[in-house]
Amino acid sequence: MESPELRIFQCVAEELSFSRAADRLGYVQSNITLRIQKLEQELGVPLFERTNKGVTLLPAGEKLLHYANQVINLLDEGKKEVAATPAQAVLRIGATQTFAAQRLPILFSRYNRDFPQVQISMKTGNQMELLRHVTHSELDGAFISDQFHDEHAEAVMHWEEELVLISSSSDPHPLEQPIIVNAFPDCPYRRRLLEWFDRQDHQPVSVMEFDTLNAILTGVKEGMGISLLPKSVVPADVHCLPLPEELRHVGMQFIIKKTAAKPEALTSFIQILEKDM
Repeated sequence: MESPELRIFQCVAEELSFSRAADRLGYVQSNITLRIQKLEQELGVPLFERTNKGVTLLPAGEKLLHYANQVINLLDEGKKEVAATPAQAVLRIGATQTFAAQRLPILFSRYNRDFPQVQISMKTGNQMELLRHVTHSELDGAFISDQFHDEHAEAVMHWEEELVLISSSSDPHPLEQPIIVNAFPDCPYRRRLLEWFDRQDHQPVSVMEFDTLNAILTGVKEGMGISLLPKSVVPADVHCLPLPEELRHVGMQFIIKKTAAKPEALTSFIQILEKDM
């Protein structure tokens, strides 16, 4: 049993599809199928049940996945630690646009002051993308809402963000305005705004979906509608309207991949978070 076979097995187990695993790994599907068959022959047990809709893990496959995850995690961490030198160390952090716009530059500035030899890389995206990047070792950590969880990730910090309704004016009738939200359906700010409408027993007049924080803020400033965002990212020239206490806060977390050892650059970043968050 070699490392490439374990990585192919892990990918098929995550995708529950030979074709999707082949696309993700850049192999032809027949190669994926052959490698899984070879692994099953070596172990003497079937690992997957094949169906017209894809595959499902059998009990033997579930057991192997548990150990495959541990082995692959250790190999990835070992490779990263052996290959990195102080001059080459890279800290890869992900965040939503709202968090990246306000807090992350300040955190990076403090980190860079203490660890100037570490190269900093930031990636923004929606929360499910960031979670997936962390569990696939493509990011060292990410800032996301605490509504998202994965068995291969762990939260090392939790805190709450204060939320506000925002408008171009102190309009006393926000329920009569369109709403401007992120296009990602699971955005916690979008969900909270729709929940606020539900509690008022209203439906939004219309919904406009924008992909960036700047576009949402500009749309609100231009009087196109209202939105909901963390108070920390709202400029002074945008009117804030209070939310009921039970809707006023959303939980946030900083997540990392569950591994036996953390890279030194990540450990140092977490220590700065513990002081400043």
